[in-house]
Amino acid sequence: MFEVNAKNSVLKFIKKTDSKTRQRLKDIIITLKDNPVPARIYDVANLKGFDSTYRLRIGSLRLVYDVFWVDKKILLHKIETRESVYESM
Repeated sequence: MFEVNAKNSVLKFIKKTDSKTRQRLKDIIITLKDNPVPARIYDVANLKGFDSTYRLRIGSLRLVYDVFWVDKKILLHKIETRESVYESM
């Protein structure tokens, strides 16, 4: 089982979003604990140029996260719209 940590910007986004999206995000985080790359359940892709950085599509939103396989940890970097998520990468 993986430990999931989130940056403050992700936590802030989750608090501000509507209850339906918040519940979907909670379900995704629970799934990530057991399966860090749930490609059969969600639209997940490895980001080109990064070894263990993935993006998970949630409608028009993208969740970008790193998987630290040896430490069994996941770090949620950001949740943003498709248009803006890749700008700072």
